[in-house]
Amino acid sequence: MSANPWDVLLECLDSRVDGGFESIFVYRELGCLKTPEFVKKIKDIFLEAASINNDKAALSALKILRRVLELSNGEEREDLLKTIQDFYWQMSYGRESVQEFLPVMENSKEFIIQAVIWEWEMVNSHNPKALSEHGKKLFRFIAECYVCLPENSGKIIKRLGENSFRHRTRNIFEKNQETIEKILRDAIKTISPENLELWLKEKWMPNGFAKLLGIAWARNGGYIKLMK
Repeated sequence: MSANPWDVLLECLDSRVDGGFESIFVYRELGCLKTPEFVKKIKDIFLEAASINNDKAALSALKILRRVLELSNGEEREDLLKTIQDFYWQMSYGRESVQEFLPVMENSKEFIIQAVIWEWEMVNSHNPKALSEHGKKLFRFIAECYVCLPENSGKIIKRLGENSFRHRTRNIFEKNQETIEKILRDAIKTISPENLELWLKEKWMPNGFAKLLGIAWARNGGYIKLMK
């Protein structure tokens, strides 16, 4: 059984963050999860945890925000989802060592990718015959996580040079791509071939994604329909 995220937060962080945990647990007990004050407190806890590479606490904060996301809709939901996406780029890319960079915050990063792909999958299921702007934004974020270096690594890249940085972070980059591919592969198993065809026409599709979607298109019935 996974640990209760509230208990993990209490265990991992002290009371320095925006007034401490007392008020946060009051919000939980009163069921006021969607109030701006509560959301801000959880955001602050995440940023505090991310600043010291505390993956366990950051992940717990994300799980709570995911619950708030499930209770939200419309513009409020999109704004919170955008905040969670921004969190991805605010985490350290890796911890520098002598020969290479070591991965950090892996669980939190994977959780954000899963949350965004889950949302993208849900958007597709609601309107499989057309691509919404919201769905495109979600997929572009996933694609950027797949191919791009984080902007917050700019100072390190400038110091080491981009080629050196890429070489020393290759292990992180490749593992990150494998993780994203696995989550996406699972998500597209039930998407209709008609919907996948629409996505495959997008010009900004990374090659790795195009391959996954093409395979899913065939397996989900696209090849059979083409042969009829």
